[in-house]
Amino acid sequence: WNPHTWCAEWVNYRLEWPVRALSWHPQAGWLAAAGDDAFIEIFNEAGTLQRIPASPVYALAWHPRQALLAYGQERPNTREGILVLCTFTE
Repeated sequence: WNPHTWCAEWVNYRLEWPVRALSWHPQAGWLAAAGDDAFIEIFNEAGTLQRIPASPVYALAWHPRQALLAYGQERPNTREGILVLCTFTE
């Protein structure tokens, strides 16, 4: 994804279920994608940087200036939701 032209420069086919949340880090150039898969995948221009284990994720957002990712997920085997805040390093 080119943030200057807003055009896709590569496509990821690793997610097997629908994507429900995307978030672009405005300074680091990272893209986080999640959905019904059991993980959040974080990308940069070179490809996948990291997978974070997670149950279905319905919302996620980067901190605008720090490497912090907040996401909401379903607690396994329940209908309860939880909020998770994690730090990220390359």
